[in-house]
Amino acid sequence: MPKLNFYDTDAVKAFLLNTLVENKEVREDVDFERRQSQTWFTQYQAQKGRAEAAEAVAAREEAQAQTNEMSSNLKDAFSVQISRDSESAQN
Repeated sequence: MPKLNFYDTDAVKAFLLNTLVENKEVREDVDFERRQSQTWFTQYQAQKGRAEAAEAVAAREEAQAQTNEMSSNLKDAFSVQISRDSESAQN
């Protein structure tokens, strides 16, 4: 802190004005950073939600693919068994 002659009212006024201006600038910077931080966090939450939804869709699609494969395998197995039964019946 600079040496300040408190009897020099102009110097005191200038010092106080300078301090007030600096405080206002600091407040504006803090407000800006707070808004940026809030914006970043909001965007992060939105992206996280989209990622979780996409993962859920991928998991459902994988489960459906496995179900389809099992169904296809069962269908093939039944077809083979039916063919064998019909061949056995013919003999």
